[in-house]
Amino acid sequence: MKTTFTLFANTINKKSLYYQISLGFIWIFTLVGIGRSLLHIFLPDGGAQLIATIPLDTYSVEARQVIIGMFAFWGLSQLLSSLVYVYILLKRTEWLPFAWLWFLIEYASRWLIGQFKPFETVSTAPGAIGNYVFIILSLAMIIWYAVDYKKLVL
Repeated sequence: MKTTFTLFANTINKKSLYYQISLGFIWIFTLVGIGRSLLHIFLPDGGAQLIATIPLDTYSVEARQVIIGMFAFWGLSQLLSSLVYVYILLKRTEWLPFAWLWFLIEYASRWLIGQFKPFETVSTAPGAIGNYVFIILSLAMIIWYAVDYKKLVL
C-alpha cells in the first residue's frame, strides 16, 4: 500500500525528522506571530513607525490615525492566523503540512500585495525580510513532506 500526500492526514510519523523540525519551527513562528500581533494591536503607533519605519510624523493626524488603526486590524488578523496554528499544534499535529501551506499562502500573499501596493518606509521593515524567509522555508517544508511521502495527491 502506497502512502499518499495529504494536507489533512489522520496520522503522521511523530518520530520522523520532518515532524520534529516542523513542530519546532511552527511553535517558534506561532509564538512570534502572537507577539507581533499583540504589538500591532497595543503599541501606540501599532508598530507602524517604531517597527515598520513608516514615517508617521510626515502625515496629517487623520492619516496617522488611519495607518495606526489599519495596523491594529492587521494585528488582529495575525492573531487569528496564529490561533489556527495553536489549534494545529495542540490538537492536530497531523496537519503540520497544512500549516506549512497556510504559511506559504499567507506570506506569498503579503509579498505579492507589497509589490502591487508598496508603502513608504524609512528603512526595510522586518516583515519585508520575513516574507522571503517564510516563503522559502514553507516551500521547502512542503516539498520535503511530499518527497518523504513519495506521491503527491491533492
